[in-house]
Amino acid sequence: MLNRLFDLLASVRLTLVLLFGLALVSIFGTLRPSRDAELEVLRYELFYQSPGFRLLLALLAANLLVCSLRLLKRRLGETERLLATKPAGTGVVLAAGDAEAVAARLRALGFRSRQQGERMVFWRGRWGRFAAL
Repeated sequence: MLNRLFDLLASVRLTLVLLFGLALVSIFGTLRPSRDAELEVLRYELFYQSPGFRLLLALLAANLLVCSLRLLKRRLGETERLLATKPAGTGVVLAAGDAEAVAARLRALGFRSRQQGERMVFWRGRWGRFAAL
């Protein structure tokens, strides 16, 4: 049940519906001012303080939070996943001396490395993968 709620909150379709709904509500709120009963004046900002508008904003915030948490979880486990699995037809078999030479050359180019057993993973700009957050 909770997974279905997270799937709903993480969907791109919900994001688009919420953004479109906020755009429509914002246009309506800008064109039609609200009347303040105490001041007898028309005020545009009262519409944006309504519970309905705040509910749309809260749903959009929850949607962005769930999407960001899922992306963060996937990105943090990426190196372990690459070290644990070996897709068919990928990778290069190197002799021991060649592997050290390749690793030294890649480190000189600014790559960082992680080795687990016979497997090595290299990356550069690790935090750049989080730019989609």
